[in-house]
Amino acid sequence: MKAKEILENEAKSGSWSHAYLLVGNDSQAIDELIAFIKREKRISDVDLSVVRPPDETGRSGDIKVEEIRRLIHEVHLSPYGKERLAVVYGCDRLNQSSGNVLLKTLEEPPGSVTFVLAASCDSVLPTIKSRCRLLRVSSDGRPDEAYIDSLGLLTRDFATISKECDRLAKENEIEDYLDSLEQALRQLMLADGGVGCGLALKEVLKARKSIRGNANSRLVLENMALRIGLLVSKQLAGKRK
Repeated sequence: MKAKEILENEAKSGSWSHAYLLVGNDSQAIDELIAFIKREKRISDVDLSVVRPPDETGRSGDIKVEEIRRLIHEVHLSPYGKERLAVVYGCDRLNQSSGNVLLKTLEEPPGSVTFVLAASCDSVLPTIKSRCRLLRVSSDGRPDEAYIDSLGLLTRDFATISKECDRLAKENEIEDYLDSLEQALRQLMLADGGVGCGLALKEVLKARKSIRGNANSRLVLENMALRIGLLVSKQLAGKRK
């Protein structure tokens, strides 16, 4: 299911999340989703708070703690309408300090605020990611480059797969990889259909369950990658054309 469809369903049911993390390279699609949330929740411009990464204002570096503190101060003010919207662009540029300040508010958010964080890649602090509803953003229904990368590993030779699985395990990135892989497979299934993606998704869910049951995460990931590679290689080749 696409990010827009997920948000439309939440709008119809009224079951909004308090925080969203939009990940994707299509900045226009991300802006459209933010505008959709703002419109559906009837949030006025005066109740909108925005933080942008420094390089968008002619500077460089991480998002500063002061910027996040300004945002936090604003979201704790009473809204002019029913609710406030807080948007953080480039949240992969949060450093540990600014991330920790934001995290405290995400853990205990004001009831009248919706947070939307946007990033072009998955390099978001894990503590931040765990507090948000993760939505992968793609404008045309095809996997973006991050998805292609997560699927691409599965078509490599055994030595490459084994080496990458070892790296993911050492850097504690297996859960992030499984998240990306699951989203990629769901997009492929929507675009192309076929039994392969459905079976591959079951392999991902089985691997996740085994890892959470304290199985050897590297070996589980390696075995899963080898099995799924056979199921999706033909569809992935079609996407690369």
